[in-house]
Amino acid sequence: MKRFSIVITVILMFSVNALSGQNRQITGTVTDSRTGTPLPYVTVQVKGTTTGSTTSEQGRYSISAKSGNILAFSFNGHYFAPFASL
Repeated sequence: MKRFSIVITVILMFSVNALSGQNRQITGTVTDSRTGTPLPYVTVQVKGTTTGSTTSEQGRYSISAKSGNILAFSFNGHYFAPFASL
């Protein structure tokens, strides 16, 4: 099976008075790095928890995570490099 390489664009939404221990809503779009095509149905999970989400048909996701949590992305059995939330 052809391995996909992806670019993950993460747009962080912060509250002005948010504390570092609070959960934050993180949104982004998962795309193929070669074509820029959004990737639907990619699993996004906060590593070490049961908190997870799946990208929409447009490759968009939204997930709640604490500062410093690691987001893990997988697609069709392929695991991609994790990203830390800010």
